[in-house]
Amino acid sequence: MATTLNVTTNFVGKEAGEYIAEMIKQANTISENLVTVLPNVVSPQWVRKIESTTGFIDYACGWAPAGSVTLSEKELAPKKIKWDSEFCKEDFRQLWTAQEMGFSAHNDNLPATEQAAILADYGQRVARKIDVDIWEGDGTTGVFAGIIPALVADVDVLDVATPVAITSANVEAELAKFIDTVPDELIGSDGYILGVSTNVLRALKKIQGSLARANGTFSNPSEFDFNGYTLTEIKGLNANTMVGYNKGQVFFGTGLLSDMNEVKIKDMDESDLSGQIRMKLVMTGGVQYAYGGEIVLYRA
Repeated sequence: MATTLNVTTNFVGKEAGEYIAEMIKQANTISENLVTVLPNVVSPQWVRKIESTTGFIDYACGWAPAGSVTLSEKELAPKKIKWDSEFCKEDFRQLWTAQEMGFSAHNDNLPATEQAAILADYGQRVARKIDVDIWEGDGTTGVFAGIIPALVADVDVLDVATPVAITSANVEAELAKFIDTVPDELIGSDGYILGVSTNVLRALKKIQGSLARANGTFSNPSEFDFNGYTLTEIKGLNANTMVGYNKGQVFFGTGLLSDMNEVKIKDMDESDLSGQIRMKLVMTGGVQYAYGGEIVLYRA
């Protein structure tokens, strides 16, 4: 059965420019390097961990070995998913750009305008899906298993007590709770990210804007600052979520990054004369992190 193609039109006259796609929330996890990407991963990989304890004692002659070194590992298991689509070229005869198909009854071509619009829309939706799956994926059919569900189940993770739905009235207090939960040795370390969901930043901007207007100033909208700490918006997070982590210890493993924006297209007339166009997108992905005890999670 072909992919459903719904065409709604009362077209008379001339088309007004290009197709206008639905607004889709952008993806930023990979583009802004918010996690470590491991390419060329097609089978289970292992995140290797090393933990040592010091063994200092007061000096005395002799030899007294102490301390410990523990080597361990965590599995990053990639999952392969796909999106198949199939369209009947005849359905596109209803459209404004039908002449792009040619005048032959054989429907030799899919209209280039529609093909470009479909591919562009697919690309945005795939990017958004990957972003959400990395953080919130539940591992069900067609979905990667994400970081946040794993953190929720990890008893070593530092959970912020009594999280609530974030509003402009409580955002400062809840951000303070979140930041205070981050251990002192981690809060200023290189690569440690204080990631927050979009609604947290909106609430913070609202209260900061009110204060700025009262003082006759306004914050730079590109800077997300709270009490001297930089907050990073993670667009794949569900609302009322904050996560503190070292991006060098959180991994997204995949085959080829290019798989995520490559849709393969096949005109089936070349093989079976069916009049169908098939599109296929296949990708591999999986996530893992090293030390749950160094990750802070706020999840309402």
